[in-house]
Amino acid sequence: MTNLAIECSGTAGSVALFQCETPIAYAPLDASFSSVRTLASEIERITRGRAKPSLISITNGPGSFTGLRVGLTTAKMLGLAWNIPIVPVDTLQAIALRANEAEPQSQAAVPVFAVINAFRGQVFATAVQFIESGKPTVLVPSCAVDAELWRVDPRAALGSRVNAERFLVAGPGLKNYPLCGEFVAGVSYKIASPEVWNPTAVEVARLGQLGLEAGRAQNAFTLEPNYIRASAAEEKAKSPRV
Repeated sequence: MTNLAIECSGTAGSVALFQCETPIAYAPLDASFSSVRTLASEIERITRGRAKPSLISITNGPGSFTGLRVGLTTAKMLGLAWNIPIVPVDTLQAIALRANEAEPQSQAAVPVFAVINAFRGQVFATAVQFIESGKPTVLVPSCAVDAELWRVDPRAALGSRVNAERFLVAGPGLKNYPLCGEFVAGVSYKIASPEVWNPTAVEVARLGQLGLEAGRAQNAFTLEPNYIRASAAEEKAKSPRV
């Protein structure tokens, strides 16, 4: 099975091609030209001369509205043209997977908090634990939480639904809302290296394969973004006029 993975949730995206669990091509998207402008050309380049993919894995949110829309539209068009399934992948789970794999083996069972900036005083965050190699157990689904509460106590921000005393934390949201310290309310937080704060198409491919095996495949007509929260423009349009 050939798996085309697309990651367009932020300013710097990437695409990858996997044969079963083996990566055969990878290309970062040039953020200096806006990653969405180079998406189609990079997909064409890494798939040229190869048989058509049998699966598309794509981040469907949360993240940049523009990036997600372009990525999902591209995935829908290719899925329809090739008549193949599409598996949506949660952006924060991809971040958590990358951070988890970058840690020493002793950290493998530690829950991972992943975070991105949601603006308007909020962050998008999740808590994931990887019991088996690459297989996530979602402890707290991706949600929007108060950014200041996240900064001073990530576990409380997610509702104290995770009872571990040690966590790994990763994600570009840490640039805007760094934690107050390594220990908060008796809980130890280890910050992953900034080099692994952003997701790549590699993690998207792996999670997409797991999603296919779990029966979460969709098609071009059912695939939808998971923005979690409406944009400021959409909320303004829905608010009653006075």
